This record gives sequence, C-alpha cells and structure tokens, in this order.
Amino acid sequence: MKPPVKIIMAAGKIPNGSTVTKLRGTKEYLLKGEIRVFPVSVSSKERRARKEAGEELPKAQIIKALGGTCFLVCDGDANAIPSTLELIWLARPDAAIAVLKQTPYDDSEICILCGHYEED
Repeated sequence: MKPPVKIIMAAGKIPNGSTVTKLRGTKEYLLKGEIRVFPVSVSSKERRARKEAGEELPKAQIIKALGGTCFLVCDGDANAIPSTLELIWLARPDAAIAVLKQTPYDDSEICILCGHYEED
C-alpha cells in the first residue's frame, strides 16, 4: 500500500471524514462536519430495566458545525476549528487526485508535500 499524499490546505476544503494533522504536529485527527454526543453510558442491567419499564432511552445528540467551522476529532475528544485553518490532509493518492480535479485551486491555496514513492 502506498503511503498517503500529504497536502496542506484549508480545513474547509478537505473532504469530511478525512485524516489530518496540524501543521506542527504528528497526532492524527478525523475532520468532521458533525459529531454525535452520547449521554453518559448506563449499565446493560439498568438499560434492560428501563426498557422493560417502557422508558425511552436517551439518544445521541448530533451537533453540526456552523458555517465557517468544522471539528477535529481524536480519542473521543472533539474541538471546533475555523474552516480557514490550514491542516495537513493525509490523503490516498486517488482521493487527492479526485478532489484536486473537482475544484479549481489557486496556487497559494494548497501545498503538496513530496516524499519518496515507489511504483508497485
């Protein structure tokens, strides 16, 4: 499997669900347009008792990023960031080509970080 292509671009232009890193870091995050917040978990015994009693179990809340923002998610934590923040997109080569072909970019909007790639 080929290593990912690293592309520096604004968070708002990176596809939802992509793996990214911050410019000065190596920790990987998922870039998301919405997150689900689950209520405090209850034991399966308590869950069964509530269900048998006919009580409605709490459901996850969906929080959508407002215009101009998105979420960085890692290890159960989510942080809102501006969609203009530059990140490094760790893209599969085919996904990167598809996105770059779809949307015209100004030369100043992206930077592809080159590495050593070998043909299969």
